[in-house]
Amino acid sequence: MRVSPSKAQTEYLRAIGVYAASAPASRGVPDVQDPGLVPSGSHHAGAPSTSSLSLPSGLIVFIVILALLLSALASRGVELPALTDVTPDIAGLSAQVSALDGDETGIEEALVPVGPGESEIPGDSAEAEEELLFLVTDCLDGLGQKCAELEKRLATLDQRIGQSSQDSAQAIRKLGAEAKAARMKDRVEVENDLEQMRHGSLFWVLGFSAVAGMLTGLIHATRRLPMETEKKLTGATVTQEALIERRTKLCTAYGVAPKPAEGKRKQPSQLAVAATRAPTLVPLDSQELQNQLIATAAGMKSLRVLPSAATAPWQLGVASLKGNVRPQNQDVGVAFMIGECDLLVVADGCGGPPHGREAAYLSVTGASLRLIQVLGSTPNGKLPDIEEAIRSAIWAAHHQLVLQADDLNIACGDINGGLRTTLIIVVGHKDKLHFGYVGDGGGWMVRTNGQVERFLVPQKSADVLNVLDASMGPLLAGNPVLGTVDRAPGDLALAGSDGVFDRIPASEIEVFGKDILRACIQSDGDLQKVAGRVCEEYAELKDAAGFICDDNLTLGLMGTRSKPVLGAGFWNSAASVSKAN
Repeated sequence: MRVSPSKAQTEYLRAIGVYAASAPASRGVPDVQDPGLVPSGSHHAGAPSTSSLSLPSGLIVFIVILALLLSALASRGVELPALTDVTPDIAGLSAQVSALDGDETGIEEALVPVGPGESEIPGDSAEAEEELLFLVTDCLDGLGQKCAELEKRLATLDQRIGQSSQDSAQAIRKLGAEAKAARMKDRVEVENDLEQMRHGSLFWVLGFSAVAGMLTGLIHATRRLPMETEKKLTGATVTQEALIERRTKLCTAYGVAPKPAEGKRKQPSQLAVAATRAPTLVPLDSQELQNQLIATAAGMKSLRVLPSAATAPWQLGVASLKGNVRPQNQDVGVAFMIGECDLLVVADGCGGPPHGREAAYLSVTGASLRLIQVLGSTPNGKLPDIEEAIRSAIWAAHHQLVLQADDLNIACGDINGGLRTTLIIVVGHKDKLHFGYVGDGGGWMVRTNGQVERFLVPQKSADVLNVLDASMGPLLAGNPVLGTVDRAPGDLALAGSDGVFDRIPASEIEVFGKDILRACIQSDGDLQKVAGRVCEEYAELKDAAGFICDDNLTLGLMGTRSKPVLGAGFWNSAASVSKAN
């Protein structure tokens, strides 16, 4: 395809003498045809073939840039150098082209050097210039095509980049959705775990409550089992022989000998305590009970120290008499020793309600057995807290009364139902005297200087005669009182029922105490003998109305195991027992 030069290019070429003013035919230059359509060997004899002109790409770019520079300068009116100055350069370029294509020598022949001052060029040079312009134009077209192709590629690249961006955005959205789904899944799992933990905690709480309830029920059932079993045995569905056999087994298990079936009371080989809840409880006398307690303790394998009767002077003594008024003795008193401790336990059964004698017997028995267990089983000879032992003994006695009330059909909440008694416990150890009591009675300390101190304050009503504010029974009335007093060698403690101490006027308490101590000295410290003598003498006292002491009499004496050294003036009066009113 032929491309004609523009008007500006034509004028410029005419100005430099490259393009003639007349048509190319007037100069004998044949028409320039498309190199691609001219057959090989049909070129003009004076002009080289365009197909034989093969220029390097770098040289073509240089020529294009030079042509564009010249066009820009011509359009701005810049004066161009003379053609004579340019021709040698063209000749030099032709020489370089000939050197590159050694077989194309016609180019050098066609270019004729122009001497200094000459302004014309051969006609073949004009044809070569025209051909050069054609090549330049063709190159520009090729560059345009390359640029278009490059633009297409850039557009394709932009399209791919856009598609990649869309794919990336879609992938990011997909990852975001997956992350959100994963977070939701983790949240659901955490909520499920928390729910399981809440259910698990509730399960453990309910399980623990159920186990605690079962254990509580089991303990309660264990405590009530002997009582329920005994109730069943006493029903009408069992025979008398079966009942006797069952009670015999229970008595053997608890170390108790029940009353013989023939009804003749014999001295049992073991204690009849309330744990057996025998329907016909036969209390022993005070002396018999004391001997039986010592015999029963001998069979306890857990004891390290066994109880024994007091044999040393100035140690222990207790006496209990029915008196000449009451039909039976409802007082019980025992005295024995365990190691270095001396024990005195006295109970006075209430005569108004029924079963006062049984109550006193059970209280003394239960309290004495507990004291023997606590004080006799101390490891390595270490003595326990004696006050706590006394407190435990009081509650053991109360437990015995509760068990027996079930057999006697006495309601535990009925304070007037019977089976009530008072209780006094005294424990002497070295220079201390420990005590605990519920109810009335007497408790005094006779000092070697002649003073008498009261450590027991009767729990009686101040308004109504012979009414107690505290007593032992199936329902404990009032509160136990516990305490400790100091004692010196030779001091004498007195404890007993109200049948003795209520007959001593307040003004004669000190005289009575001195008389008891004087009698003990005269008896060389035989406290048992003095206690029996005092009770007998008081039981025989009379006035115009009859016997003065209308109640049972029980008196216990406790020394310090040493003979008293009396102070000055102690023997100013004769030794005698104070008379009761």
